[in-house]
Order: sequence, then C-alpha cells, then structure tokens
Amino acid sequence: MPKKNKRFINFKDTVDLGDEKRFCPPHHLPHRLPILHKPVEDEPCHTHRSIMHRMHHNFFCKFLKCPNYKYMMEQTKKVTNSNDHKNMKTILIAGLGNPGKEYEKTRHNAGFMLVDYFRDANREIFSSWEFSKKLNGDISTGKMNGKKIILLKPQTFMNLSGKVVSAAIKYYKIPIRGETSNGLIVVHDEIDLPLGSFRFSVGSSAAGHKGVQNIIDALGTKNFTRLRIGIDNRGQQPIETEKYVLGKFEDEELASLEKTFYDSANELAIELKDQSEKPKTAT
Repeated sequence: MPKKNKRFINFKDTVDLGDEKRFCPPHHLPHRLPILHKPVEDEPCHTHRSIMHRMHHNFFCKFLKCPNYKYMMEQTKKVTNSNDHKNMKTILIAGLGNPGKEYEKTRHNAGFMLVDYFRDANREIFSSWEFSKKLNGDISTGKMNGKKIILLKPQTFMNLSGKVVSAAIKYYKIPIRGETSNGLIVVHDEIDLPLGSFRFSVGSSAAGHKGVQNIIDALGTKNFTRLRIGIDNRGQQPIETEKYVLGKFEDEELASLEKTFYDSANELAIELKDQSEKPKTAT
C-alpha cells in the first residue's frame, strides 16, 4: 500500500469549535490535520504572525479560503496606508487670538482672522472647524502639495496659547528643531508693523508679544516660522498698546486687511509648497 503524503490535509476530520471553523494549517509542521482555533476578534491566527512562513502560509490560506486570509489582506492594506500617512510631512499653522464674541474682529485676533480666511479660500481642501477637547482648540485639517496641514485656533486666551500649541505639537508628532523648524507656523498680530503689511520670520524673538512668548516658553525654542500681520494704524494718536490691540478694527481698516489677507494667504501657500526658511517680507 503506497505511503500517504504527510502534507495532505484531510478536511473530513474536523472539530466543531462553535459557530465558526478556521482551517489554518501549520505548514512548518508535519501534522496531517489542520489546527482549528476559535476566532479572536481583531487578531490574526498564530501562523499569520510568523514572518518565516508568511509567503507559504499566504498561498495555502488563499487556496483553502481561510477566514483569516481576508482579514490579513485588509490589515496589510491598512498598514501600507498608515505608513504612507506617517511618511507625509505634517505642518501645524496656529492662528493666535482670544476666544469669544466680544473679541471678534479685534486687532489682537488678526491671527484667528487670517487662518479663517486661509481655510475659507481653500474650503475644498480643508475640513470644517471642529473643537478638540483634548487640545482645547478649534481644528481644521487638509492636504496641500503632499503635506498634511493642521489649522489650529487655541481656545485659551492669547497669553496661554503655548499650552495648546505645545499639546498639538506633541499630539501630531511635529518636529520643530533643526532644519524642520517650518513644521510650525504661528500667525499673529504685529503692533510693530503698519496696517496693510505682513512679514514672515524664522527664529526671531517675541518682541513683546505675550502670546508668542508663551509659545516659546512652552516649546523651549523659538525655532519656528511666524507670519506677522501688521495692525498699527495709530498715527500720532497716543493710545496705549494694550488698549489698542484689544480694540476692534474700523471698517476702513477691515477693507485694508482684505488685501493683506489675500496677499499673505498666497505667500503662506507658497511657504507650504517650497518650505523655504528664508524670511519673506511684503508691504
């Protein structure tokens, strides 16, 4: 009588382990019968975990229509997509301001206003604003030029912006040191620039801006990009800076800001595209 092949799998002899049977033959073992095991939710069978036998096992599982084969293929696809996502550079754009209706359209909220303008101008790319309880800020996400862009509006007061920005940096795992300083772009009002102007700068000091200083203190570095929106339109009027920045824009000033936002938003899009760390200036 001819000797039977030890690798032949006999499906007549099976053991009922419940509602589902799983045929996952241990191909590295000379057993005649397959090992059946109860399904484990969101976990492949033990033989799928073996890298050494993966190719061999994939072939047999596909041939035998192993229930875990489809799961394994789906997981492989998820891992591939996840790796693509991980390889995508993430840039955080934080617009600074004070939350609440009483602060809407105030000069100190120019950062909020610019990121709102930037998102609205690219609404086909960015998601709607959503409040993140974890970060304590409004978030909108999108993709531009192969990069993931996170728009952030901290919902703390201006002088506590660092806590939210720092939490977002950690949450999205954005490097901010060395050559990757442009992983963070902070947009804020600038009293030292005249209304109608804006300037990009990298690694500069806070120059008295308490919101920016709080971010520098929280991150332990000033190595990030800033988009500074000029708001000074006092002329010769002796108005205290703190009172002035908390005042609302006049209608004529808002009309001037419209062009500033248009130009600065375009420059911001270019900044996101070429990732140049050279400061840009426009007046």
